[in-house]
Amino acid sequence: MELNSFWYIYATNGSDGFLLDLIKRPSEAVARLALYSSDRPPTVLREKVALDQFAVDSGSLNVKLGPLQLGPNGCRGKLGQIDLDLVSTLDNGSITFLPRWLHRLLSYVPYFSSHYGTLLEGKCQQTPYKNLPLVYSTYEVGDIARSRWFIISASQFEGSDLSFEISASRIAGIWGASAYIRWQDQEYKLNSPIASLFTFRTRSAGEIAGQERVFDVSIRSPQIRMDVRATAPVSDFAVLEKEGQTEIHTTLFGDCEAEVTLRGTNANAPTNRYQAKRTCLLEVKNEP
Repeated sequence: MELNSFWYIYATNGSDGFLLDLIKRPSEAVARLALYSSDRPPTVLREKVALDQFAVDSGSLNVKLGPLQLGPNGCRGKLGQIDLDLVSTLDNGSITFLPRWLHRLLSYVPYFSSHYGTLLEGKCQQTPYKNLPLVYSTYEVGDIARSRWFIISASQFEGSDLSFEISASRIAGIWGASAYIRWQDQEYKLNSPIASLFTFRTRSAGEIAGQERVFDVSIRSPQIRMDVRATAPVSDFAVLEKEGQTEIHTTLFGDCEAEVTLRGTNANAPTNRYQAKRTCLLEVKNEP
């Protein structure tokens, strides 16, 4: 089966944010830009580009799609009338969330990786950004119409260096999750498919409750314990795409509460509670 391949970056300061996707499908290439602002609904811009104007290097992180160039050091180019000029570094860890064999076995499960760093400075649609966390992710998926997933990507917690990303796919009727956690200068990669069955519990995966979408996940590993609850108003989500009977709903203005406890030899380790306001990416791909 031919693959759908995605390269994307995002950053937000809580008032403005952008999510840029460069997409290579079997029959077309597309640049997609979602813009978020606290004073208006999110908007999504798309521009199709001929496949012969797409190029990617062997390391997969330097991508050129028409007038847009994306790589570890930033992004430059133009989408429609919007200029992008961003300078970044990727020096704060990385993870591949699931092994490639699982993606090869189940083509609807994305082969998903993320790299973490800093948006040093730049502009998108004349909005300036400086010294913000930046995430650069890539994924491949075959039967994308069949895929179901959710993502919680959170940083900028008050009074803490905590940052994490949780990725989950629906497999055989259950959520199979993985996570990258950085806390107190240590990183934790929880990406074993078998261990995840005992490590993660998903209570809410972007379902609508009242006027909000709710994400609620617990993690119990031998090294670290974490409880995450993330929410955002339904009106803050953009519909990025429709894939078969599913839709991708994404916001950069999620709130997140996290309770974190170190495990292992210290049985009496305290539980630490942190909050991040309007700076978290929340995404769900499911039936409307």
